[in-house]
Amino acid sequence: MTTSTARNLFLTLFLALTVAGCGGGGGSTQVAGGGTGGTGVSYGSVTGYGSVFVNGIEFNYDASSVSLDDDGQGELKIGMVVRVHHGDIDDASSTGTADDIEYEDNVKGPIASITSSGGTFPYTLTVAGQTIIVDGDSCNPSAVAPTPALPSGHACLYDSNSTTPIGISDLAPGEVVEISGLVDGTGAIRATYIEREHSTWNVITSKAEVKGRVSQLDTVAGTFRINDLTVGYSGATTEDLPGGSLSDGDYVEVKGTIDSATSLTPTMTAEQVQGESEGFDLSDSGEVEIEGYVSELTTSGFKIGAQEVDVSGAASCSGITVNTRIEVEGSLVGGVLMARDCS
Repeated sequence: MTTSTARNLFLTLFLALTVAGCGGGGGSTQVAGGGTGGTGVSYGSVTGYGSVFVNGIEFNYDASSVSLDDDGQGELKIGMVVRVHHGDIDDASSTGTADDIEYEDNVKGPIASITSSGGTFPYTLTVAGQTIIVDGDSCNPSAVAPTPALPSGHACLYDSNSTTPIGISDLAPGEVVEISGLVDGTGAIRATYIEREHSTWNVITSKAEVKGRVSQLDTVAGTFRINDLTVGYSGATTEDLPGGSLSDGDYVEVKGTIDSATSLTPTMTAEQVQGESEGFDLSDSGEVEIEGYVSELTTSGFKIGAQEVDVSGAASCSGITVNTRIEVEGSLVGGVLMARDCS
């Protein structure tokens, strides 16, 4: 991943983006506008084709503004979690223009296991030491707005050779997948997009990619963990690390080989460790609407991932508990999201 891509990371914090066919959309909550102008950013999973709708605001965009993880420009697919930067909103017509739309995955690697209780949802996948939860696989890219192509909480599953969705029963351990989704309060990825690739995993040459937070750093052994993945980084190149060196709590992307396609706790020999921005990458004046899982309660409100949310001015944000999936609208002030509304 390039340094410019790293500046645009948006994996852990996801904003409530509803992408639907022309004429669709959700409610009427504004992201930026009110006759005052301004810029905004919205994150979330693609839920339909056509113009981009964010809570009733329609954003026009050009295909050249779409950036896919490591692949440059490309085609958006249902379920991909994306970030949309946009300019002023015309309140009269509820329209705006997306400056750019960016996508990055959470993890790429072989499926070590697929489990469920009685063969019903939710299913749990383990990929490169990361836990992925699939709460449903209803996906209909042909749906006409206002019917969403991807119901809330579901994932759209694809085969890389087809644009027709597949089902969870079509996946098998050992297959290589790319996964995008929302990270919940336990660190698990709630999948919204899974793509099965046609490749056989080779422990010598195949490369896995994982994004997450460093823990159990051992500078003597040259290892750390991202959830259940042990990463050996002694021979890796490092880029954009805060302070120039690794520390517990750093959010990073790692790429390298893993020692087993079937282990639930594999070890990666990293070739690259790159610091990533887990926040919004947005100026304090930016208007945001964020959907994610509450990771921690604080004296002023709570956190979604590492993003602090102050709810002192939003009565609708009371009574929130850890691991609640929530949507927050507000603006950033001094790096803190000052909430105006929660739903």
